[in-house]
Amino acid sequence: MPTGIVLSSQSPEKNNSKFPRRGGTGAGINKVTNYPVMKMHRDAKPRDDEIDAYKAIENGSIVFITGHSNTGLDNITGDYIPSLASSQPIEPISTEWTYQQFRDLLVDHGNLKPGDHITVVLWACNAGEGDLSSGAALMGRLFREAGIDTTIISSANPTLRFNGTYKKAADGDVMEFKTVNGAKDLRIFEFTKEKTVMWKNKNPIIATANGIEGYNLYDPQELELLESDQLTPVLNEICSDKCYKDNVNKDNIYLTRMNFRIIQH
Repeated sequence: MPTGIVLSSQSPEKNNSKFPRRGGTGAGINKVTNYPVMKMHRDAKPRDDEIDAYKAIENGSIVFITGHSNTGLDNITGDYIPSLASSQPIEPISTEWTYQQFRDLLVDHGNLKPGDHITVVLWACNAGEGDLSSGAALMGRLFREAGIDTTIISSANPTLRFNGTYKKAADGDVMEFKTVNGAKDLRIFEFTKEKTVMWKNKNPIIATANGIEGYNLYDPQELELLESDQLTPVLNEICSDKCYKDNVNKDNIYLTRMNFRIIQH
């Protein structure tokens, strides 16, 4: 099973086992995956007793991020409770964490290196709506800047709060990534250094003791093709070649920023 972590923007409620509750989605994911739940702190940095959980994040890991979001936002919001010694109830503070803060938290304190791949589940409303303008796309691009390939699982519509009901499977309880319209809301992005592809999924995505299950991808849309930067030296060499110049009228050459094709007549 891959290593993983749950980053909860909702400070978990203590002394409350009922659902739905603040931090309940993270608690549910923890039950079925056994991944540790890390409460997000206002400075988006881990505490000393949390460092080991972050160090376990490596190539192939799965990261769940839970909280509130909406179309086109660059952040996840949650109700934050400061860690204060107080006998009186403390009112939660609505707090935003940007996708860049999540990326930096995992890259700076995890065990990731350029060329690695991780899966990020954005368990937040509408994080996958808007294709390249979505929060999921922003997250993928931020990891790409750090040299990390990602699969980003998200929803183009509102997600549903976990109500405490698990599904039964042969190897134990599992938990569905639930949205208002079911699986058709799912948007799964694949980010590599070469391209960005967005898929739909025919089945519900399920959190299990083995990580993530339920992939049944269809309708791929290639949103970005980034080969041009790698092809520039090749194109420069071709365009300066005498043989190419002598025969250029025999070929129909299309050189675009997004692709390179030679079509013979």
